[in-house]
Amino acid sequence: HSYMDLTAQAFAMRIDKADKPFRDIRVRQALTLATDFQSWKNDFYGGDADIDVWPVSKQVTQMYQPLSEMPQSVQDLYVYNPDKAKQLLKEAGYPNGFKVSVVTSSVQQRVDELAIFKDMWAKVNVELVLDQKDTVVYNSIVTSRAYDDMLYGGLVTTFNSQMTFGGFRGTATLSYVDDPAGRDTFIESLWPQ
Repeated sequence: HSYMDLTAQAFAMRIDKADKPFRDIRVRQALTLATDFQSWKNDFYGGDADIDVWPVSKQVTQMYQPLSEMPQSVQDLYVYNPDKAKQLLKEAGYPNGFKVSVVTSSVQQRVDELAIFKDMWAKVNVELVLDQKDTVVYNSIVTSRAYDDMLYGGLVTTFNSQMTFGGFRGTATLSYVDDPAGRDTFIESLWPQ
């Protein structure tokens, strides 16, 4: 999304559950490789979007680092490569892919966005099943973090949340990255004392 947008749509994945495929970083990398970011930028947003806005956007000049300045291994993840995605899924124990449910709001734009992911990920044998919820139910699920596989929605990308990585710490994170707070030493090192 454009860096001027205060929310970024993102997937929250249950990485805290050992029986979920997202626990393996290779699966998360495969889903990134299976996403054609250039197509998103050019076709869905008419070229008016930035790919490298999460977790830190251009508005946080003290921390922002363009994708082009990141290590080659990071840059390579953002180049559409379904063959490499299939290879990583195979290495992670999912040679035939898997089926996954994603909770989303029934807002038409979110559904349209997920239809694109569904199409892209199907090419690497990941079946994305949309679990649409009305706004009240969806917001309740977000607040309680009560989803089984994945959640898709807006993450507030305010200056403060980016500077402190607040959206990644403890119960603030939808993906249980640093939950309980203190589990991830990198995120904790960024947290103001």
